[in-house]
Amino acid sequence: MRYYDLRLNKTMKWPEFQEITKHNNSKEKVLADLLKLQKKYTEETEIFHIPSKVFYVSPGFYWITEQLKDHYGVGMPFVFGYFKEGKGEWHWVPHIGPAQKVMKQIEKENTFLSEIQNKTKRIIDKFDGWLAKQEIKNDKCLQYYIDKLNETCNVLLETNIHLQISFHINELLRNKLVSLFPELSETEIMTFAPSNKKADVVHHDDLLIDLIWWCKENKCSLTKLNFDTLIQKPAFKKKLESCYNHGYFLHSSYGGVNLWSLKREYQELREKVKEKIGQVHETKKEEYSFTKEQQFWVNVSQFFSLLRDKRKTIQQKVFYHMACLLEEIAKKSTISRTNLEHLRVDQITIGSLQNKKEIKNIINKQKEGYFFAWTTNKNIFTETGKDANVIYEKYYSEKEHTETEISGLSASQGFAKGIVRIVLNTHGKITFNKGDVLVTAMTSPDFVPLMRKASAIVTDLGGITCHAAIIAREFNKPCIVGTRIATKIFKEGDIVEVDAEKGIVKIIK
Repeated sequence: MRYYDLRLNKTMKWPEFQEITKHNNSKEKVLADLLKLQKKYTEETEIFHIPSKVFYVSPGFYWITEQLKDHYGVGMPFVFGYFKEGKGEWHWVPHIGPAQKVMKQIEKENTFLSEIQNKTKRIIDKFDGWLAKQEIKNDKCLQYYIDKLNETCNVLLETNIHLQISFHINELLRNKLVSLFPELSETEIMTFAPSNKKADVVHHDDLLIDLIWWCKENKCSLTKLNFDTLIQKPAFKKKLESCYNHGYFLHSSYGGVNLWSLKREYQELREKVKEKIGQVHETKKEEYSFTKEQQFWVNVSQFFSLLRDKRKTIQQKVFYHMACLLEEIAKKSTISRTNLEHLRVDQITIGSLQNKKEIKNIINKQKEGYFFAWTTNKNIFTETGKDANVIYEKYYSEKEHTETEISGLSASQGFAKGIVRIVLNTHGKITFNKGDVLVTAMTSPDFVPLMRKASAIVTDLGGITCHAAIIAREFNKPCIVGTRIATKIFKEGDIVEVDAEKGIVKIIK
């Protein structure tokens, strides 16, 4: 097995989602296979909820199924997703299949890790070079924007097939490190397992803080002078543009995109002044001495932790660029971006947009419900509308939870009490006060402002390489990840105790 070279001008072949693409299987056979695999992998299955618009998750229907299998020669057993009203639910077994193959290859070949590292650098450099040339031209024909949209999606597909493995390998790395350090607790392992390089989102925060200090030193009052006055100062404008360029993409996710501007970046700068937020100071880390084998696997863990941060950054930059293109398509087609976001990328064509009655019907059905299923044996099946909701009810029944205490992996030590705020989507109105406990499925860069305010962070998913672990440690916030059921156990307004020394969260009121 080897990783292929990224070719950003390559045209990807989209699967025909509404047909069974191989073996001429019926949907009944696909769903029967799904049910069989669900039963087989009950204990290993991960279920998580994330904000999701069909448009932004639709490339994932391909890269986590067909492309992942083609690239590694083996796929995950199954994946299914259900999307409705901006919410998404994924069921899969990420650490079985490609991740196992990569782990075996790392164990088998001494040079394999360095090969992955070198390939990753080339992929990220090529992506950055491509993105730097992507200026969206105004007043072009509708086909131009559709072509650019497909090009952008292809870049995401080609890039992510390499970067995605950083998510899948998480559980396997955790098990490996636990076996190599039997004398240490998982909490202690978490002090050196994640990457020690600053995440992209923290770099953006640092630039904002630097600008606040620059304004104080140069008598550019952020409280007395408004945006229109400050932006006339060339030095201020240059620094604000640097902040914007390092952070505009933080406002995009699977759940949607908030288009950003210099003025909104200025408003964020002012919010930091009001909150009196300073730079993050590195916490002192325990010194450990490692054997050669231990050091190797610590390096592996730190690399994949960093890779996971890069994966999210690239995804968010692509989503933002796609949203900008979608804005232009909305103007040309007179179909709002909000409605277009209920379509898959491959459904946005000249023909579909010109047939207003048909495209409206597709949008309305996919708003009502969208079900996606894939198994390694029977391939792809989708359903929309009421039929999607019926299938979802059949293939997933929510277990009733009555627990008042749960446990997970302590990603960052500490102890906190606070009011639970369950946040699954950062887009829209959110009530979140300083000192609240953030409870979510998993975090991404758009969660960082809430993570900074939180007294503690608790997630359903996550492990040693996850985003929440990296950011919580940089912010020195108590954090417990991988609870699986935090968003189901706790309710908005619960008062909880977070003991990140023991990895326990319990309701106290």
